Amino acid sequence: IILAMIAILYSSKYPLEEKIMEDGRITLYEGAINIIRQSPLFGVGQGNFENEFMVNRPPEYFLTPHVASRSNHPHNHFLFFAACNGLLALFCWLTLLLFPLIQCLRKLLRNEDVPQIIKLCVLCTGYLLLHGMLDLVIYMWPTNLFFLITTGLLWQEYLQDSHLEKIYFEEQIGWRKMV
Repeated sequence: IILAMIAILYSSKYPLEEKIMEDGRITLYEGAINIIRQSPLFGVGQGNFENEFMVNRPPEYFLTPHVASRSNHPHNHFLFFAACNGLLALFCWLTLLLFPLIQCLRKLLRNEDVPQIIKLCVLCTGYLLLHGMLDLVIYMWPTNLFFLITTGLLWQEYLQDSHLEKIYFEEQIGWRKMV
């Protein structure tokens, strides 16, 4: 399917590079990166992105077909998060999002027994993460809620199998024996 899509894009009347450059997302990304450069550690705050973007958007933005007087999101969740909250918060956020996904993917690749619902959650969470780099799916209702639910189910699967729970209970039992 992916090869067919690439073939269609390259065989069309307009080359892929032209289509990408016509898309306004590239200039949105540039504006978000400019904001990140100005406030790399702590960002500009959730409510300030729109105002900061007005100042930092590149002039080429106004030459794209879908120009808006105001933009409240750069159509990339990770750039938005870094611009608003800083790179430190982005690192923490990516850890919360990617850690359970990677752990469940490892279980799947090792052919361990994984419930069907977790397989579906891995697929959905991975898809939404990838789609979140191109659009507002992690930012807007209802897909943001669906994304957080699937990520939560992955965390549950990881924590169920982890040794963290066993260590906690062993410490509790050991403490009771001492009393």
